[in-house]
Amino acid sequence: MIDAHPSHGRYALRAATEADRAFVLLLWRESLGAHVKELFGKWDDAAADRNCTRKLNTGLQIIEVDGQAVGVLHLSLDNDWLSLNEIELVSESRNLGLGTQVLTDIQAYADANKLNLELQVLVTNRAIRFYERFGFRPTHTKMARLFKASEG
Repeated sequence: MIDAHPSHGRYALRAATEADRAFVLLLWRESLGAHVKELFGKWDDAAADRNCTRKLNTGLQIIEVDGQAVGVLHLSLDNDWLSLNEIELVSESRNLGLGTQVLTDIQAYADANKLNLELQVLVTNRAIRFYERFGFRPTHTKMARLFKASEG
């Protein structure tokens, strides 16, 4: 999908494999853990592992710079909608322009193929401001009620 776009000067994409599982899970815990804990009360390693299995089977990609894994990307296509399901970078690669380049390439791909582009982001994630700079705007609100086991 996006790996066919010509502007990848700084990074490369490759299909994630089972050998990447530990990297992906560590990256998710580092970048999403605090947000998940704040919103849902805890980080669930088993749920993260199930999510990793699902994404490994549906096109999860590793973002590399100079052959080093620095992030993950997961896109999916449904009719005229391109969904940015996942984009995470290791902390050392954030705020250096890499995320901007990846998102610029995704937008260029969507535009060239006349696709709408959507994403989901946790409300506590400051990446919201990053996405707003690219013209993303909220279109609906997803609400959740968390199960609480009765005491007694």
